[in-house]
Amino acid sequence: MGILFSHPADYTPVCTTELGKVAKLAPEFTKRNFKMLAISCDNVNDHLGWIKDIQAYNCLSGDFPFPM
Repeated sequence: MGILFSHPADYTPVCTTELGKVAKLAPEFTKRNFKMLAISCDNVNDHLGWIKDIQAYNCLSGDFPFPM
């Protein structure tokens, strides 16, 4: 099973909080054998920078739990 997250653009405030919450819940999705993926039209460098912002804003550490 899988969940596809589509967001309009990196660095949008609502998406930052929503993807942060989903990242915190990643172990629950993994237990249920769900794979997650987030996509937008932004480039890879923007995604990598935004992941750092998501982690900082949501007090997350380590590797981000799903690809973007």
